[in-house]
Amino acid sequence: MQVSTKQIMLVAGCLAIGTGLWFGDQKGPEKPKKEEVSAMAGGNNESKPLVIEWDRFMDSTLTGFPLSQKGQAMENWYILRSKEDLTKAKISSEQLVQQFAQEKNAPAMAYVRDVFAQQTNESPDWQNAGKEYYRAAQTVAPEWRSAIYEKAISCFEKALKGKENNPELLTSIGVCYVEGSTNPMKGIGYLRNALEVDSTFAEAHFQLGLFAIQSGQFEKAEARMKKVLELKPTFISAHLYLGQIYQQIGQKSKALESLQKYKDLNSDPLIRAEVDKYLQELKNT
Repeated sequence: MQVSTKQIMLVAGCLAIGTGLWFGDQKGPEKPKKEEVSAMAGGNNESKPLVIEWDRFMDSTLTGFPLSQKGQAMENWYILRSKEDLTKAKISSEQLVQQFAQEKNAPAMAYVRDVFAQQTNESPDWQNAGKEYYRAAQTVAPEWRSAIYEKAISCFEKALKGKENNPELLTSIGVCYVEGSTNPMKGIGYLRNALEVDSTFAEAHFQLGLFAIQSGQFEKAEARMKKVLELKPTFISAHLYLGQIYQQIGQKSKALESLQKYKDLNSDPLIRAEVDKYLQELKNT
């Protein structure tokens, strides 16, 4: 069976969902329900730039909570917004995040962390909000992603203030610009800045390697992924993408070797099964 380039890209992209590439090891919650998305948009027409009315979205989401949880959720939201006691606000925000996680509502989780960060104005809290928005961007419908990415970038930029030489934050901003903006080269600039600060920061090399794959620069991509594994041997996703790179440039034996390593090092049985299936298809080409 012939394995096409499109199939290779699809397999790599789908398998990457479970690898915890950068912002976490978990799959994001499911997409918001249609009525929740409508509330997010404030009734905007999809052809217009999306402006999310977050407070309206939260009101709609809380109203739709199961009756057994609504009272506690409303109380937590009130405490968080009252700005009277940061200790209580932190407890309430964490409880709300857990409640929204049960409802698989990633945008609401992100906004809760955002509201808490607005009160503390502390870098770790802005970073947590940025990460939550990034995860949310992976779960919402495509037409909403740009607005969610913008919120992620805003939070990461606030986290970066006073920490301009933090390679993790620079990489986070870069990833959001590359994936979710109309100016991906600005994101590349952030990633390069991260490596200027710390040339051993594996995650920045990895993201630049992904961008090189997307732009067809496979030699550069190979060098980046090899560097990732040199710096961080446990970064097993690099094996997956090396397999993709080698397949693209016609080095089948190296592709099989890299994908086999990815399978052997991966503990997720579903991913292992998918990779094994793909390896069999590749061997038969």
